[in-house]
Amino acid sequence: ARELVRRLAGAREAWARRTAAATESAALPALQKVLAEVRRQEAGAREATLRLEAAAARIAVRYMDGARMPVEVDGRKVGDGETLLAATPTTLRIAGVGEIEVAPGANSSAADIAVARDRHTQGLAAALAQAGFADVAALAAHIEVLNGQKAAVGEADARLAALAPGGIDALARE
Repeated sequence: ARELVRRLAGAREAWARRTAAATESAALPALQKVLAEVRRQEAGAREATLRLEAAAARIAVRYMDGARMPVEVDGRKVGDGETLLAATPTTLRIAGVGEIEVAPGANSSAADIAVARDRHTQGLAAALAQAGFADVAALAAHIEVLNGQKAAVGEADARLAALAPGGIDALARE
């Protein structure tokens, strides 16, 4: 009788664990689809960034010794030795001197590539936001947790099969 009570308690505990783990892991297929979409958007953004770097005009800024008038782009001081990529018309402002406008050539596809990069970056952000994650690492970590819960379902099923091969109700009737 003690063995029966022990098996019944173990089977009920395994069932409770299985139910909880199954509930938690139920979101796994949907989140795996989100992760696949996020990875696709990441790859698209990465490819577009590389293409953009290849197509954009490069502007290398080197200051003369003792230079006191910084070069600015969009209100940000450009550092000595910094290289800027101009995929779209870019204005360099030099205090006390004026402005220099740099535009990629008319045949350049840099602007189109920049639009594609931005579209992928926005798609990535939207997919993460819709799933409720701040970044790809948080999504991947959560999927790992859910994979652990999915494994726990299998472990609980094996324990149930060992303790109550005919089911909990049948074991309770013994």
